[in-house]
Amino acid sequence: MRMRQALLGIAFLAVLVPASALASVPALTQAKIPTIGVALQVPAGWVESAPTAKLASQHVVEVYHPKTATSGYLANLTVIVAAVSPRITLREWLLGSQSAKFLLLGTLSRFRFKGASGLSYTSSKLESFRGSPVLIDEYGFLHGTRGYLFTYTSLGTAKLAAPEALFGASAATIHFVVTPVA
Repeated sequence: MRMRQALLGIAFLAVLVPASALASVPALTQAKIPTIGVALQVPAGWVESAPTAKLASQHVVEVYHPKTATSGYLANLTVIVAAVSPRITLREWLLGSQSAKFLLLGTLSRFRFKGASGLSYTSSKLESFRGSPVLIDEYGFLHGTRGYLFTYTSLGTAKLAAPEALFGASAATIHFVVTPVA
């Protein structure tokens, strides 16, 4: 079974990340979020931070980021967990009433990984910081009655392949370790 999961992970990365970009992917380290029953690997050197009160009010349960900012911008991974009505699709939960805007400015694609069906959204046109684009790479899943959204951001550069490869490699490690109590 572990071999099958490893092969699925490699296949997922092959579809998600160009092989040339993987050569420059920094190491990843294990992270667990036991309160929501998720484990994943985050970029090496990134630290865990408690979400601010404002972020927590928006269902952010975890934040990871490097120790230092790049050109004043602190790249990050935020994890959102929220109750989702059984009548709502993953696409509706992720895009809401702004789907036309999001699809105009980014790319939405389906993927299946470790038994979870999900959607990935990528954009470098949705936000900016001091005139530079911000890369947003999101991975969303529905699991039980909850929606899980893993949002990676970094300062965009002319060469977005490196952060996209890093975020894709990290997202490929996301897995549910237990079913959290609702």
